[in-house]
Amino acid sequence: MTNNNNVPIPISVILRKVDEASDPIARFIQLGNLFEVTLRYLATLTLGTLFHARESQDIDIPSRLLSGLSRPSLGHWCQLLHAIPKRIADTRSLAIPELVSLIDQVEQPEPLTMCAREIQYVLGRRRESIPKRFSLAGFFDLLVAFRNKTKAHGAIQTDLAAELNPTLEAAMRTILNELRFLRQYPVRVVPDSAPDVPVPAAKPSAEGASAGKLYVFAPGGNSLFQLFPAAIWHNGDFWFLNGWYGPGNVEYLSYSTGQIIQTECAQIGVLFEESNSAASSSFDPTIALEIIRKDVWELPVDLAVMAQDRQRLCGPIGELELLGDPKPRIRKVLEDIEKPSSLERMGSVIVSKRPWCASRLLLEVIIYDFDDEKSMNRDTIEQGLEQTLLQITELGPQTIAISPLGTEYHAIDCNDFVDLLIKLWEKHHKGLTSVARLIFTPREFDQVKPLHEALTRRLGRPVNIRS
Repeated sequence: MTNNNNVPIPISVILRKVDEASDPIARFIQLGNLFEVTLRYLATLTLGTLFHARESQDIDIPSRLLSGLSRPSLGHWCQLLHAIPKRIADTRSLAIPELVSLIDQVEQPEPLTMCAREIQYVLGRRRESIPKRFSLAGFFDLLVAFRNKTKAHGAIQTDLAAELNPTLEAAMRTILNELRFLRQYPVRVVPDSAPDVPVPAAKPSAEGASAGKLYVFAPGGNSLFQLFPAAIWHNGDFWFLNGWYGPGNVEYLSYSTGQIIQTECAQIGVLFEESNSAASSSFDPTIALEIIRKDVWELPVDLAVMAQDRQRLCGPIGELELLGDPKPRIRKVLEDIEKPSSLERMGSVIVSKRPWCASRLLLEVIIYDFDDEKSMNRDTIEQGLEQTLLQITELGPQTIAISPLGTEYHAIDCNDFVDLLIKLWEKHHKGLTSVARLIFTPREFDQVKPLHEALTRRLGRPVNIRS
């Protein structure tokens, strides 16, 4: 049993809720929260070390690593753990050198290996073996995919939760024990009312400090760096950065209450310079945005965009033109697809006209391989989306219906899809001026709300929902 007093307050609060939850679904949800808050805490320390290092020297961080933090998903936090500590360590400026251990490929304790195996089964990856050595950051990636398929989309059932909970809990408690270095770098509150008297960021010791700044302290007791704006102390609670629309509207999340607050932060644009373009999107504000829960091929638009499996393509329009007998052409296309070279199709786009499709043209984005039980990865989805936008540039449609690619089978969540789409749209916006109406067609009812929230928060504008 993990001692709640040996872990930082935002984690200990959720750990206590895990201990109190007896219902399988409630316990499953709290275990998911325990993973999320642990990931967010590590990412917050990572950002704190980055801000600290940048005070004395330039740290080269690729813009893509921070560009998504204006509307971050769990996947974004994982990316920070993979990339930033190593880059800072290379400059010998990493205030918490133990953060680099998160990406070390080592033999992990048995509870993590067992949990990884069960998650692979749930994700439909039975044929994929668990590597003998893997990193904690890599394990977090797997937990994000698992969370997207279960908790985020309400797919978990009581029996499955009861079956998975012991393995998930054992893995999370093992991780917290492995992260023992967190105890060596305590976070303390420097109250606004008494800046010379830091107190532990824990209740009840900090209850009198309703407002203050969070600092990370070294093992010797000296202050290392401030966590602001990656985290704040407000109303006696620890709040994580949850995104922003601009310096006047910065969002913070409390895991202890589930509440979100918005406040001003003039420093946000300076500390996250790479994210400014994401926070102030240049996406054309005149494009009408809608969400309609229908199959994308049912809508009478200029162009429909859907995900496709590389094994089930019927070929481009040139090979399926309805002149003469199409069967030989279809047979040839299917034979070509069955060849090993069809792997090269992943991430590409087929333009066709199908008799069963109400749109003028159909774009099939090849991101699945169901026969080999493989889900696509983020890079494949990004490649497919970019190829889609390039096709749109050439075809010049006014109305487009698009399925949220990658969310259909929970490989990524709606925030990831929207971030990828907007990032690529901004990259190619000069060729997309013909688009006047963009319709999103989520496959499941429970995807409508997350998609709507992702679009409105990312773009800061209304999005209509129609049945």
